[in-house]
Amino acid sequence: GLDRPSYLAWLRRKKMRLLVMAHDLIPVTHPQFCQMDATQRHRKRLQVILGQSAGIVSNSRHTAEALRDYAENIQMSIPPMAVIPLGTHLRHSPLSGSEAAPARPYFVVVGTLEPRKNHAFLLYLWQRMMAEWRWNHIPQLRIIGQVGWMCGDVLYELQHNERLKEHVEFLPHCSDAEVLAHLRGAQALLFPSHAEGFGLPLLEALESGVPVLANPLPVFAEIAGNIPEYLDTDDEAVWLQAMREFSEPDHERRQQQLQRIKGFVSPTWSEHFEKFEQFVSLL
Repeated sequence: GLDRPSYLAWLRRKKMRLLVMAHDLIPVTHPQFCQMDATQRHRKRLQVILGQSAGIVSNSRHTAEALRDYAENIQMSIPPMAVIPLGTHLRHSPLSGSEAAPARPYFVVVGTLEPRKNHAFLLYLWQRMMAEWRWNHIPQLRIIGQVGWMCGDVLYELQHNERLKEHVEFLPHCSDAEVLAHLRGAQALLFPSHAEGFGLPLLEALESGVPVLANPLPVFAEIAGNIPEYLDTDDEAVWLQAMREFSEPDHERRQQQLQRIKGFVSPTWSEHFEKFEQFVSLL
């Protein structure tokens, strides 16, 4: 309701202060990936957040910097703000050699079907594999995520391209446990998004001991450092080569990332709320 004129009147009647979690500014910074009215609604939210909130919690330095830049551009001051990364709830040991390997190597992408997540890029890569690789060398792609917006072409391919279905599986209704099971058996998580405010699947993959191939977004480097392989989505050949090599469980390149993952420490929800309570106590 932050974009509704009645919201602030409601707060005043209830004598409540407003504290906001800012996840991203993507409808404003990347309107091309959003529905037609999303940008204007988000601007209204930001006006309320900057003008009326007692404090702001940002999920990343990247989001906080975007919010500061936006406030400066529209000449508004910014309320007290704390950067408090999101946590993960997974508490599983990393993958071990004793776990059964899948019958066929596969990669996973997790996220709502919408243009920003760049599923179309992955489908194009699998089309190239089908045209250029031997059939038995093509890994499977498992797409986990609900149907979102502006995804008609991608959804049509997933539902009607019978040749593609031999290699690409669409899983729109997975439970948390099923997502985790698919993730833990994958050769890598693929994260070719054009923009993100955070990137929770990346954290969950690394905490589960699963390698990540990702677009080099600043927020990914912020939360995961040099552990993932960062591959520019403008270079299809680089992605294809990486997936060819990561399809082999024991390939040196994949093993090197698994070694880097051993030093990864994921933020926890308990840490998140400890910092949150400290921040709130100062407001």
